[in-house]
Amino acid sequence: MAAGRKRATAGALWSYEAEDEPLPEVGDLSVITDWSGAPRCVIRTTEVEVVPFGEVTAEFAATEGEGDSSLGYWRAVHERAFTRELAELNRAFDPAMPVVCERFEVVFDIESRPGDGPRRG
Repeated sequence: MAAGRKRATAGALWSYEAEDEPLPEVGDLSVITDWSGAPRCVIRTTEVEVVPFGEVTAEFAATEGEGDSSLGYWRAVHERAFTRELAELNRAFDPAMPVVCERFEVVFDIESRPGDGPRRG
């Protein structure tokens, strides 16, 4: 998050439904952790839209900020990820499948806390 590129994320609606998990809502606050589970930042959801996979825009892909930020990269990576994820639900990837597109803002970044000096390893 410190780099500030990522301001959106996407998930398969079918996964939310299978896990009986509520969709994010505007105003929600979430703690984002790294792969080891350490908190990295707090985000606030600013927009949620459900659109077919094939209608996710280049602008959204760029806002998600992964890889080269292109729509082609976004589609390739997400198709692979959704294919694996949906296989566990006995569903197949479909370009018309609904995708939850969430935009957010970082409201607290652990690396930019006032009073914190440089971290030493």
